[in-house]
Amino acid sequence: MLRLTFALWMHHRCQQLPPSLSWSQLRSLSKFHVQSAQFSALTVPEIHKSHRWFDNRRSQIGSFECFRFFSSAHTFCENPERHVANGQRRSRALPLELNKLSASAAANYILQAFQSGRKVLRMDLHLVLDKCSQSGASKHAQLVFDEMCAAGIKPNRYTFRLLIHCHGVSKQPTHIMRFYHELRQIVGGPLSRKDYNTVLDSLSRCGELNSFEIVYSDMKADGVLPDDKTLVSAMTCYSRAEQQDDLDSAFEQYVQQKEKLGTPCSEYVFNVYMTHYASKGDVVKCKEILDLWNRFESTRNPFLLTTLMAAHARIGDADACSAIFGNEFGDSQNRASVAPATLNTLIHGYIRSGQVDKAQQFLSLFHKYKIAPQITTFIMLMHAQAEAANVAQVRVLMKAMSQQGLRVGARAYAMLVRAMYMRGDPPQAIEHVFDDMLANNARPLPFAFESLYLAYVNIQDARGCETTLRRMHSLGISIPPTLSVEVDQ
Repeated sequence: MLRLTFALWMHHRCQQLPPSLSWSQLRSLSKFHVQSAQFSALTVPEIHKSHRWFDNRRSQIGSFECFRFFSSAHTFCENPERHVANGQRRSRALPLELNKLSASAAANYILQAFQSGRKVLRMDLHLVLDKCSQSGASKHAQLVFDEMCAAGIKPNRYTFRLLIHCHGVSKQPTHIMRFYHELRQIVGGPLSRKDYNTVLDSLSRCGELNSFEIVYSDMKADGVLPDDKTLVSAMTCYSRAEQQDDLDSAFEQYVQQKEKLGTPCSEYVFNVYMTHYASKGDVVKCKEILDLWNRFESTRNPFLLTTLMAAHARIGDADACSAIFGNEFGDSQNRASVAPATLNTLIHGYIRSGQVDKAQQFLSLFHKYKIAPQITTFIMLMHAQAEAANVAQVRVLMKAMSQQGLRVGARAYAMLVRAMYMRGDPPQAIEHVFDDMLANNARPLPFAFESLYLAYVNIQDARGCETTLRRMHSLGISIPPTLSVEVDQ
C-alpha cells in the first residue's frame, strides 16, 4: 500500500513528460516499469524530497528496494538519453510475437527465426516449450528441442521439466522416462523435489504405475522427502491404473497421519481422492469424503463441492447439481466462491441429462459472476449440439466464442463438421468448412476427418474416401480407432 501511495504521488508530479520519449521507451528504463515512467520528469531536488519521504518508511518497504529505485532515478535524470538507448538495445520483439501465437504456430515461428538468423535465447525457447506443455503438443516440442540442441543452446532443468510435462499431457510415458534419464545425466547428482514431482505428475497422467514406482524409488534413494504434491501424483496414478485398494490405503494413511500430527489437510489430496469416485458416479462415497473434510475444516471448499456436483453430473442428475449450486455457491460471505469449473460442471450436468438447450442458457451465469467463459465451455456445448445435428446452434456458439475474444480453432470447426455430418449434409458442403479452417490457420483434427470420411461413405463415393485418407496421411494424422473398421471394409 505504501508503494502504491508513493507511485500515485510520483504520478501526480509527472505531468510534463518529454515529447521525444514514447511510453514503450519509458517502460524499458528499469525493472520498476511503473516507477521509471513516473520519475522520468522529476528534477533532482524533487527526487531528494521524495527520497526523504521514502527513507522514513525504509523499514516497512525495504532498504535495498529503496536504494535501487532512487539510484535509477538519479542516473536517469543525469542522462536520460543513455537509458533510452540502452533500453532500445536490450528490447527484443521475439517474446512479444510469440505470446500471441498458439503452441504449434509459436513452434513454427521459432524454427523460422533460427533459419533466418535471428537471435534466439533460451528464454524464448522456454516460452514456446511452455505453450507446448500446456496443450500437449509433443511433436512441436521435440522439433524445438532438437533445433535448440543443434544451435548449441544448452538445456537446463527447466527445459527438461517442460518437455516431461508436455509428454505427460500427451500421455507418452516412454518419452517421459527418456527425458527423465537425460535430466539425471545433465544434473549429475540428486534431483530436486520439484524435478521429481514433475516426472511423477507426468507419469500419473498416463497411469504408468511401474515407471512411477521406479522414479519414486530413485527419489527415496536420493533422500528427497515427498510432499503433498507427491502424494497427489501417487493417488492419481493409482486411480488411472484402477488400483483402488492402493488408493484407499494411501488416503487413509494420510488422514491418520494428519489427525495424529494435528496439521491441516490438503484440499488437493481430498479432491483427487474424491474425483476418482466422482468419475464413477459414486455420489454416496463423495458425500462421505466431503463430510470427512468438514470434520477438519469449517469453511466450504469450492473444489470439493464442485467435485460432488461432478458426481451427480456423471449420472445425469441435473436437479442435484442445480440444488448444490443454489445452496452452496453464491455471492454471500457464508457461501463458496464460484469458479469457471463450477459453472462448467453445472452445464455438463444438464448436458448429461439431455437438456442441452437449458445447459446453453447457463452461459449467462458467466456474465453474472463476472467470469470469462473458457474454450472448454463452448466446446462442451458444441459437442452436445453437434450430436443433436443442430448446425445452427453450433454456428451461434462459434460466433459467441469470437465475441468473447476466444480463438475459434480446430476443435470448434471439428464440432461444426460433426454437426453437418449428423444432419446428413453432402461432403462437398463439409469441404467448404475445411477450406475455412485452413484459411484461419486451424489444423484439422482426426475427429473432423472422420466425419468427412463418413460423409463420403454415406453417398458411396470411394474416390472421396481415398482422397480423405491421403490428406490425413500427408498431414501425419493416423486413422482414429473408431474409423479403422470402416476403412478396412
